[in-house]
Amino acid sequence: IEVHTGTYTEQLIITDKALTITDAGDGEVIIEADTAQTGAGNTFTINAPGKDITLSNLTIRHGDYGIHSTAGNVNVLHCTLYHNGWDGTGLPDPNSASQEDFATFFSTYATNGGAIRIENSNASEIAFCTIYENDRGIRYQDGANGNIHDNVSHHNIEAGIYLAASTYTGATGCVDTDVNNNQSYANMNNGILSIGGKNNTIRNNIVRDNWNSGVMLWHVAENTVQGNTIKRNNRFTFTAVGDSGDAKGGVWVIGDNSASPSAFVCRILSNTIADNQLGRSAQREGVRVGNTIPSDGIQIEGNTFTNHDMD
Repeated sequence: IEVHTGTYTEQLIITDKALTITDAGDGEVIIEADTAQTGAGNTFTINAPGKDITLSNLTIRHGDYGIHSTAGNVNVLHCTLYHNGWDGTGLPDPNSASQEDFATFFSTYATNGGAIRIENSNASEIAFCTIYENDRGIRYQDGANGNIHDNVSHHNIEAGIYLAASTYTGATGCVDTDVNNNQSYANMNNGILSIGGKNNTIRNNIVRDNWNSGVMLWHVAENTVQGNTIKRNNRFTFTAVGDSGDAKGGVWVIGDNSASPSAFVCRILSNTIADNQLGRSAQREGVRVGNTIPSDGIQIEGNTFTNHDMD
């Protein structure tokens, strides 16, 4: 389907078919769930098991989620997503407001949605997208063979890029997924968050100025964090949701419910890690490895650290 220039107020549902929706090349195409961000419904709701769905060159806004897929191999290319799950208003000043003020903010202004949520995909590409002022940024959950690259995700309430798991048992999460060459900055949780899963790679990203840890690894197996620039994260002790933040170290690794068997827990290689702040730590830390994770197969090598109390 080629869509001509215009603003279309639609809540679109795609089921059980392969489909590509793209602009016709004659100007901007805006697809919105409502004329303002109300959280009344998703802009795109997808449930197409085993089918290939591609959305490209679209501006998507004003949904609870801009795109929420529970099944299907969903690709999102050259899209702009903003004001999904949040319209960018009401944010207190984190330098003076309390954590409780942010809990009130979140319950008042956000819908617990976000820009992109793709679940149970066998292969998805999310690339060349601009994502800002949403609740969540990019969430790829329980998916395989994901390629999340060359996106800019910034000023979202939750993590900028999120490899999610439906449980914390080690049996779920993303596998064989590559997060590369993205910019994730000024998000109000982590820059890049990975939970569960196995054999995922986070490489060559710029992760900066996020409220909590730049790269957060929970219960991971065979995760590689390589060649990233991770700087000035852990700006605050809390999230914009009003929770205590995952904010210890520019990179923080924790959790013992990892997929088994695995050859190693994580490798943190050849990153530039600089100027990360206190967050909830007593000192400024480059990398923190928690004492509850499996003790074998942790490699931290070749990184360049600058301006921490403890690298």
